[in-house]
Amino acid sequence: MFPTKTIALSVGLVISLAGCASNRPDAGTRVHNALNQPQFKYVSVSEDRTAGVVTLKGHVAAEADKDQAAAVAQANAPRQIISNQIAVEPPNDRGASRVNADVDKAIGENLDAALIQNRLHKNVSYKVNNSVVTLTGEVHTQASRDEAQQIAAAVPNVSQVVNELQVKNQPATSQP
Repeated sequence: MFPTKTIALSVGLVISLAGCASNRPDAGTRVHNALNQPQFKYVSVSEDRTAGVVTLKGHVAAEADKDQAAAVAQANAPRQIISNQIAVEPPNDRGASRVNADVDKAIGENLDAALIQNRLHKNVSYKVNNSVVTLTGEVHTQASRDEAQQIAAAVPNVSQVVNELQVKNQPATSQP
C-alpha cells in the first residue's frame, strides 16, 4: 500500500511542477512587458525560439533609448540573442527613416559584393534592417560561418550581426 501512495504523490508532484513551468511567460513576452514604458511606445518585440533570437523593431527618439531597450531586453532574456533593429528617429525629423533606408541599402550592396568576392554568396542570405545584418542559410563548415560573420561586421555602418547561419548542431550567435 505504501508504494502506491508514493507513486501517486510523485506523479501529482510532477504534474504540478509541469503546470508551474508552463505558467512562466516566454522570453518575448517578458521583454515586451518590461518595455511597457512611454519611450518604447513604438517598439515591437518578436521571438524566434528555434534560433534563440528576440528581435526589437520600431523606432525611438534617441540613441540612448535604443541602447536602454537592448539592455532591458537582455536583462529579461539573458539566454537569448537580442537583435536590436530599432531605428532612431528624432521627433520632427521626417527624413530620418529615409536616411535609415538608404544606409540599409548601401550596407546590403557592400555586403553582397563582399560575399561574392569571398565566394560565400551562394550559401549565405541576409537581411538588413536599421543597420542590423541577419545572416541566414547553410554553410559547410564553422570556419565559413565565422568568415561570413566577420565579413558582415566589417561592412561600414553595420551596428550588429545576427548570425543564424546553420552548421550542423550550431546555435545562432550575435556580434555587436
